[in-house]
Order: sequence, then structure tokens, then C-alpha cells
Amino acid sequence: MVDPEDYNYSVNEHRVSLDHARAGWETLAATANAYSDTTLRRDALGDDFQQLFVDVVLKHVEALLATDARLPLKPLRLLLLGTAGTGKTTTVQTTLQEIQNVLGRQGLPGNLVRVAAPTGCAAFNLRFNATTIHRLIHHFKLGSFQELSDAPLERLQTALGPRASSSSTRSAWSVASSWAAWTAG
Repeated sequence: MVDPEDYNYSVNEHRVSLDHARAGWETLAATANAYSDTTLRRDALGDDFQQLFVDVVLKHVEALLATDARLPLKPLRLLLLGTAGTGKTTTVQTTLQEIQNVLGRQGLPGNLVRVAAPTGCAAFNLRFNATTIHRLIHHFKLGSFQELSDAPLERLQTALGPRASSSSTRSAWSVASSWAAWTAG
């Protein structure tokens, strides 16, 4: 029988201390090293398009590192497509390893870049301390949501390009508003 009525679920049969388990996980999180796989190299990728993907991302990272932090840099938007087994995960992992190498040469920590995937399984397969997108957004502890006024809405639509039409509702942009407020300080 599933979920019997007479079972006392409040009894800790295995004598597990929740505080002890939580402390263990917190210690592990604080002391765990960033994932790294030195066997991932861009010259080991078997496809020219995969190598191009890595090169484009690395040039953007180097431009970010060379740019004054006060100056805006155009965001990089890439889409990596392929059928099963074509090397998408390996390409992303190689890109992340190469980014860690660049950051290491600059004296920056490898965990400066946060990695997220749509699902927990995808995050696990990516490695590199990846998490879900939902957990990453929660990590930033966004504040309250608010409706965008005309000026920020116009700036957002300009930044997103022609697909962000003025017919979009303001409430649809409330997440972006919170994100903008958070990044502004």
C-alpha cells in the first residue's frame, strides 16, 4: 500500500540529522573545485563549425576582458544546432574549458562564468558546475517585479531588435525590468 494512513512519518528511523546533512552540503559547496577537463581542446574538435563556434565565443570573451567595464559591449547571441551525437555538448564543454584557460591566464577565477541549462539532466551532462536556468536566476535573488515605464521599455525593445514590437505588453517585460534594476546596482 502506498502512503499507509497508520504510518508515523515524523519518526526519524535512520537518525539522520538535517542540520548535519545541511552542514555537510554547505562544506562541500564551499570547498568544491570548479570542474575542469584538460582533455577538452579546440584542436580536438572534429568539425570546422564546432571550432568556429569556440573561436567566436573566445573572441567575445577576450573582447570583454579587454573592454573598460563602463563601456557597453554588444551581447553575443549564438545558436548551436545539430542532431543527436553531432558533438553539441562536447563543443560547449570545450568552449567552457577554453574560457577557463583564458581566465586563468588573466589571473581570474574559473568560476567567474556561470553555466546553466534548461534541465537538471542537461546541466549534469554539461558539467562545469552547471545548474538549471531557474536555479541560476534564483541565485541572483531578483527583487520585486514591476511594470516597465515608457523609457526603459523603449530601451529594451531597441536592445532586443525589431522582433520586440511595441504591441508587447508591459507585464511581459517585468522580468527584464527586475533584471535591469538588479544589474544597475
